[in-house]
Amino acid sequence: MTVKTSQVKRGSIRLSSQLQKSWEGADVYIMAEVDSLIIKKMENPSLSALKSRLKSIGAQISENEIEEEIEAVRSR
Repeated sequence: MTVKTSQVKRGSIRLSSQLQKSWEGADVYIMAEVDSLIIKKMENPSLSALKSRLKSIGAQISENEIEEEIEAVRSR
């Protein structure tokens, strides 16, 4: 884990050279709170990895649960 202090200048924060190299071109998610920022590097999984994840998630959901959710949404 890299810990570094930095100043915000014109809305920009300078990353350490190590982070600049490893995060070059990365898509990031930024969440701002009153006194903090969370910056998360977004992963771009391959289609085969995504298919595998979705199949795993789908196996954990029963048809009954799907029907119940559909009914709940329709009743709103």
